[in-house]
Order: sequence, then C-alpha cells, then structure tokens
Amino acid sequence: MTWQEMIENAHLDALGLLDEQERERFDIAFLKLPADLKAQLRAEQDRAVRFDLTDSLDSDIELPSEMKATVLAAIRAAAGKSQNVEHKAGRVLPMSKKSRAVSAMWRASALGLAAACVVMGGVIVQLLAGFQSVSDQSKQIAFSDQFGAQFPRKPRDIAFSGKTLHTIFKAQPGFVGEAAVYHHPEWTEGQFQCLNFPSHAGEKYKVVLLDSAGNAEKELAIFKSVGGRTFAEIQVAPSQLSSLAIVLVKDDGTETIVMRA
Repeated sequence: MTWQEMIENAHLDALGLLDEQERERFDIAFLKLPADLKAQLRAEQDRAVRFDLTDSLDSDIELPSEMKATVLAAIRAAAGKSQNVEHKAGRVLPMSKKSRAVSAMWRASALGLAAACVVMGGVIVQLLAGFQSVSDQSKQIAFSDQFGAQFPRKPRDIAFSGKTLHTIFKAQPGFVGEAAVYHHPEWTEGQFQCLNFPSHAGEKYKVVLLDSAGNAEKELAIFKSVGGRTFAEIQVAPSQLSSLAIVLVKDDGTETIVMRA
C-alpha cells in the first residue's frame, strides 16, 4: 500500500468501514511500518474516532454504501495537513472501532453480579472475623490450661479468693516494667509475676527480701527477661511481702534496685 492508501484505510478502519479482507491487508501493512509512521497512523485513527458521528446511530442501522466514498474524499482533502504532525507511541496494532452501546440485558446482569459480589464480600469479612474470634478464644483457653497445669490451685485462688494477697511493685525512675506478687494463707509459696521487663544480653534480675536498712538480705528468685510474662515461685511469708524488691544485675556484676513492693 502507498502511504496515502494507509492513511485512508486507517480512517476507514477506525470508522468500521473496512471489510474483513481489507482489514487483514491493512494490519499486515501496518506491522511492517517503522515506529514513527505507526504512531502517525494511530493518531489519525484517534482523530477519526473522536469525530465519529456514527456512534450516535443505532447499532442495527446499516451504513449506506456511499459513506465509504464520502469518507475517502474527506481524507484525501485533508491528507496534506497531517504529514508533519508528531504523535506519541501507543498500541501495537491500529485502533479498532469504538464499541457501541451495551444491551440492557447485559447491563442488568453486570449490575446484578456486582451487587452479589458486594454481598458475598460482606459475608466473607464476617466469617473471617468470626474465625479470628474463635482463634483468639482458643489461644486464651490454651494459655489458661497451661497456666492451670503448672499452678493447679493458684490461678483459681488469684482470680476468685478474697483471701489472696496482691502486692504490686513500684518502678524506680527510669525503669519500665510491671511486677506483682500473690500470696494466700493456704499456700506454702508466693507467686511472683512480671511483665515486659527490658531484656539485654548478659543482664538478669533477682527478687530479694530487704532488711530493715533496705539492703538485700535474701535472694528469693533469679531470672532473665525474654520479654512478655515471667512466673516464679518464691519462699516468702505473707508478712514479708512489703519488704520485697527487684534487683537488676548487669553483665559487669553491678546491682541496682529497680522496683520495690
């Protein structure tokens, strides 16, 4: 095809006026063009589609045979005006005719499918939330079972007995963490618990009993923090709970009281 024929066929293709054989010949010729000429043809097709008045016609109306000749005449009249226009790159093959209106049945089906997807999405979200809730409850039950197996009676007394003594440690300035000790008249040992103590290599903590002068008199437990919660059984009388303290032992052996009961 000559360049003039390529421009004419590009417009006719964009307007849907090429038959199947003409379209095939045009596509083959188009693929052989260099990139800049392909870009110019795409721009010609874009312009033809933008000014395409046939979109306002019903898709069932057959275009008159004279339309092709009229379009060719208009293209040839304006051919000289677009030879030096630069265009941006676009798709590989020429643009096809713009699709006409979608049938009412297809539109209704698409809207129905979209509504069903929205409803199904809400159901799935609710199911996921339910599964997450069940999972969380299962984890809590497993933790309670493990806790109860290690300390058979104490969890019940801590939670429900009015005789259980509960002493909370107060942190010294600059220290972050929580600790408490529980005791019951029928227990032989107190239960120490701490939460979120800082964890550093080479450091450990001790639970100690202080004398009247505030010095460590007896070491009751020693542990390393791994984050989270730590439990320890300590030999202490209920009357001694207010004399408890927690000591931080650094890797160089330095000891500092970081919490007091």
